[in-house]
Amino acid sequence: MSVAAAIKAGLFIKKYWKQILAAVFVIVIMALIIPAALMASFMPGGQDSDNQKYIQVANELGIPWQDLIAFDMVHHDNNLEGRDPNDSAKYFLQIRYEEFIPANQKCVKTQGQKCLQYQQVPEKVTYSKTMQGYSELTSFFNSYGAPNKSLSSIIDSINSSTNRRVIVTVLSTDQAMIQAGFTDSQKNQFNDIEQSGVLQEMYPEYDGVGLIPGACINNVSPNGKAKANAMVQSYTSTITKYAKQYGILPYVEVIKAMMMQESGGSGRDPMQASESGFANEFQACQGKTGPERVGCITNPEDSIKAGVQVFKSTIVLANYDIPIAIQTYNFGSYFATWIKEHGGKYTVEMAQLYSNTIMKQAGEGLGTPTYAEHLLTTYYQDPGCTASSISPDMVGANDWVWPTKSKRVTATFDEIHNGKPHNAVDIGATIPGVPGDPVWAMADGVVIQVGPITDGGRAVFIQHDNNVISRYIHLSAYSVKIGQKVTKGQIIGKMGGSSGTTTTVIDNVYPIHLDFQIKVNGNPVDPLQFFPNINK
Repeated sequence: MSVAAAIKAGLFIKKYWKQILAAVFVIVIMALIIPAALMASFMPGGQDSDNQKYIQVANELGIPWQDLIAFDMVHHDNNLEGRDPNDSAKYFLQIRYEEFIPANQKCVKTQGQKCLQYQQVPEKVTYSKTMQGYSELTSFFNSYGAPNKSLSSIIDSINSSTNRRVIVTVLSTDQAMIQAGFTDSQKNQFNDIEQSGVLQEMYPEYDGVGLIPGACINNVSPNGKAKANAMVQSYTSTITKYAKQYGILPYVEVIKAMMMQESGGSGRDPMQASESGFANEFQACQGKTGPERVGCITNPEDSIKAGVQVFKSTIVLANYDIPIAIQTYNFGSYFATWIKEHGGKYTVEMAQLYSNTIMKQAGEGLGTPTYAEHLLTTYYQDPGCTASSISPDMVGANDWVWPTKSKRVTATFDEIHNGKPHNAVDIGATIPGVPGDPVWAMADGVVIQVGPITDGGRAVFIQHDNNVISRYIHLSAYSVKIGQKVTKGQIIGKMGGSSGTTTTVIDNVYPIHLDFQIKVNGNPVDPLQFFPNINK
């Protein structure tokens, strides 16, 4: 800058310094206010207890809690105070109400008063109605319960009867927003909130609560690999895109295996999703039924989008049991409910029985009873649910197994933590400070608690035989849910330093650890007495 220019600038500042100072002040204030206002638009308005209600209701109904909160933030101008999340949940649900005559035995051959031969009479559905939309669901739920009752309690009440049931399907967030009449601007606002990750930051302890995508049920794991050809592999990025959008990212390889079975990746509808309700999103399928409906999807990406949504609904209905979900994809949504009421495990024999009775009676065709078995044996390489890294020295008394691959004990049972007995052992991560080591059940049992606990972060408790309970805390992720049966060595979560942890670390080299406790008859006992080969 020349001397003359500098002088002119100085004179200008001297003359207009008040205006310049005011302008700078406004700019600074705006720089502070705008980010704060933007952040406020991503934060749910209301008390923390209001947000907790949303999380509870979402988990009861199988709706991703982040979706339900973000939905109402947009729907109600960011004010959640005093609102009933059950009301908003109606936009996310499709329900099928059925009345039926239960399966029973009929005597077909008698001798005197003694029955010599029985005939199995299959269940008969006498009435069914599928409903969705706020008005229709409000009318239905009001007719079965008081307006202030939760939707889940009304559903449970109906399903506890012997001749009525409700089958719930969770719709995608796109469908929920359409039901609520969201504008394009509101849809964009919803997506902005979701992508910001602010809800997960506010409630990290609930990140793994509710829907448990990735659960390992009945020894079929989502962590396998699809035996897919080049055509199906070429769709990996598209499948991943929609699996992530609809919250079932762990199942990408399972979906690829399904595409192999459906079409080998060929054609314009490689997921064979034209006949699903989710295909109604596409104009080419709207209003078409019967033979006209078959093949109405003419774009592979549309097929994948619809197919992923179908699988999302089936995996939720199946409580994350992959074989049941796969067979439900072929048979239709009622199979997942029926199989729960008939033993809860997919077999070809049970699928054949369903085909020969329920499907035949309904005039829906017979489906393919071997669909799931063929897919899992031909197109999917399954590692199973049981940890593969259990060595003989990790098997202890009662045939229990050490709960993780690391054998490094960093804190013992008798040490004092925060002024009280530890009553557990800490097991350091395989690689010091690195979370993610798999954690598995020490024995067969039933999961009785999943969720954050005070001073422990994410925790899983398992009830075993002989009044034994095992506890696993400081997890970074869960892969089980309350009420789930687990087998010895079944992976239940991952080791990590979960939020809320305040325990004293004895060896600072091992800040990531598993806190492992065993209780017998309600009293903590030293786990190492059962595992003499583990280093102390």
